[in-house]
Amino acid sequence: MIKNEKQYKIAKANLEKWLKNLETYRSTPLPNLPEWVLKEQGITITEQVKQIQAEINEYENTVAAGIKALPDPKLVDELPALLIKWRIAQHLTQKDLAALAGIHENLLQKYEQENYSGASLRTIQHIAHVLRDKGEESRPCCAQ
Repeated sequence: MIKNEKQYKIAKANLEKWLKNLETYRSTPLPNLPEWVLKEQGITITEQVKQIQAEINEYENTVAAGIKALPDPKLVDELPALLIKWRIAQHLTQKDLAALAGIHENLLQKYEQENYSGASLRTIQHIAHVLRDKGEESRPCCAQ
């Protein structure tokens, strides 16, 4: 994710370099390399170009759309309740979630009691990922 104008300018410069690499790759034969190596180089360069272009597009779209296209930052206030609801909806006890997250049950109890105010962002993200992954496991694989 591009986070500021300086990173945006760097990404644009990097994109130009990768596009030149792609052009060179396509126009310059390298007969001494095995075909599979050439193919992998092409894939790598193409994927790098796509990734940088996607980041640039995301930044430009955010700048163009302004705040009206973004979720309300107050959603952060709802995060503790959302995590607890996810745990309950998946029929997980605090002990179950703590085990899945690799933390002590007492610590999870404390986080929930204090609405995650003492938890780091990294810990909150980890618990959210555990809950999401557990939710994906319990979903049926294919519609019948």
